[in-house]
Amino acid sequence: FTSYDYTYYLEADVKGQSTDLTMHQQSAGCLVPFSIDENSELFFYAKFDQIKWDTDAVFTGTNVSLPNDVYDLNLFTGYKQVLDNGWLVGGVAQFGSASDKLFHSADEFIYGGRVFVKVPSNDTDYWVFLLDYSSNRSFLQYVPLPGVGYMYNPNEKIKVFAGVPFAFIEYKPTEKIKLEVSYLPVSTVNAKASYKVDENWTLFADYAWQEQKFYRSGREEKKDQMFYSEQKVGSGVSYSPNRGTTLMIKSGYSFDRYLYESKKYDRNHDSKIKVDGAYFIEAKASIAF
Repeated sequence: FTSYDYTYYLEADVKGQSTDLTMHQQSAGCLVPFSIDENSELFFYAKFDQIKWDTDAVFTGTNVSLPNDVYDLNLFTGYKQVLDNGWLVGGVAQFGSASDKLFHSADEFIYGGRVFVKVPSNDTDYWVFLLDYSSNRSFLQYVPLPGVGYMYNPNEKIKVFAGVPFAFIEYKPTEKIKLEVSYLPVSTVNAKASYKVDENWTLFADYAWQEQKFYRSGREEKKDQMFYSEQKVGSGVSYSPNRGTTLMIKSGYSFDRYLYESKKYDRNHDSKIKVDGAYFIEAKASIAF
C-alpha cells in the first residue's frame, strides 16, 4: 500500500507581526506486509511528512524564527499473530525523527512502541487491550500508558469503538450515506460525512482539528516541542476506478491556526504565533497492491 498527499494553503497574515505566511504540506506512506503463515504476519511501514512555511515569523517574545521547513520521518516494524483461542496479539516498534534537521542529534529522535491484544467477545464484537510508549506525545512523554476499548458492531449500519485513549463511531443510515467521528487526545478530532454516488465516485464533507509536533534543532530546552495546531473544514470528491486505487481532491478553509514551543500541550503558551485563516486545496492518491 502506498499513498501521497499534497496540500497548499493560500497566504495569510501573522497576527501582531509585519509578515505573512504561505504553507505547503506533503505526506507519503508505504506499507509492506509479509505473511509468515495463515495465522501470523510481519509488516513494515514508512511515513514521511514535510511542511514548508514561507514566512519571516518569530515566536512571540523571542528572537527565534519559525523554521521554513520541518520534516517528520518514521519507520515502523510490526508483528501480529492469531492464537489458537482466537485472540490476536501483536506489537509495533517505531523509530524516526521530527525536526527542521532530521536526525541532527539524539535530541531530535523519535522512538516508541506498542503491544496489544484483541479478544473476541462474539462474532462481531471484541475487546482491545494495549500498552503504549512514545517520546513524541503532547502529554506524558516517556511514560508507558495503558489503553482499553470495546468494539460494538451489531449490524452493517453501525460500528462504535468506545475506549481510552481512542474512540470512534461509524454510522451508515443508508447504503449510500456514511457518517464518521473519531477522537484521540489531546486535540485530534476528525468527522466526515460521505455520499456514494456510484461504485466509483463519492462526495464528502469533513472537519479536522489536529496538531503536529517537531523538535527544532538548536533549542535551549531539549524537552521543548514545536506544536502546529489548526482546525479545517472542507469538501471534495474521491474516485476509485478499482478496489485498490483511490484519487481524491478537496478544498476548504483552515482556521484557529497557531504555533508555539513548550514541553507539553499548552493552547495559551506565551510564545504562540497566531496565523489568520486561509483557504486550501488538497490532492491525494493511494494504491494498494
